[in-house]
Amino acid sequence: MEQALVDAGCTVHAFDPTEMFRNSHTKYAHGKSRLHFHYAGLAPRNVTDGGTTSHLLCKQEEEQRRRRLSITSRFQKYGSIDVARLLPLDDILRIALGQRDFANKRLTLLKIDCEGCEWDAFADVSNRVPTLLSNVQQMHIELHLRTRMNLCHMSQLTTLTHHLISRQHYRVHTSELNPGFRGTLQWTTPPNGLEEAGFDTKQYCCTELGLIRADASEAPSLE
Repeated sequence: MEQALVDAGCTVHAFDPTEMFRNSHTKYAHGKSRLHFHYAGLAPRNVTDGGTTSHLLCKQEEEQRRRRLSITSRFQKYGSIDVARLLPLDDILRIALGQRDFANKRLTLLKIDCEGCEWDAFADVSNRVPTLLSNVQQMHIELHLRTRMNLCHMSQLTTLTHHLISRQHYRVHTSELNPGFRGTLQWTTPPNGLEEAGFDTKQYCCTELGLIRADASEAPSLE
């Protein structure tokens, strides 16, 4: 997607804190005036400040935190994350849009696929900077619906969807179910209540959503 957006004339800022991909990403972006790679990733403010994830409803919060900050052998395709490079979403947007008056600059598309970090990150946004996304016209986000991917309780899903749909007035314009890597469905479990809510937990572990603001009819559609 990133290269397609660059080819369409967009300026793209890509973020990835995965150690094994740092050099290849840097090399790929080198010399491309509209493509900027940043060796950084997404986390809530309390994690980036060295705190704990006490707001989560998991019984073993710190074990979940360690799993989140250091990808385990099941995810060797991605490798280990550089914890020191994790930033909250408002800091990431400041890097992409510029420090000066960034809150008033429009962002056409925000894409997030961070293997489960979305639950903590958006809980942080909802509580600390609830108007942060006001000038983000469209989003593409993958929701990882397994406890191993940090969705420990259905209330986290409620928090994220309530913030995006009810408070920020996004509407779903595309959706796609994802079964995940080979074996993911066998060694991960969904949170209690997800299957009862109607999600096919036996066939899928994730869903990819394309969101557009209800008041952004003038924005170009990037499908």
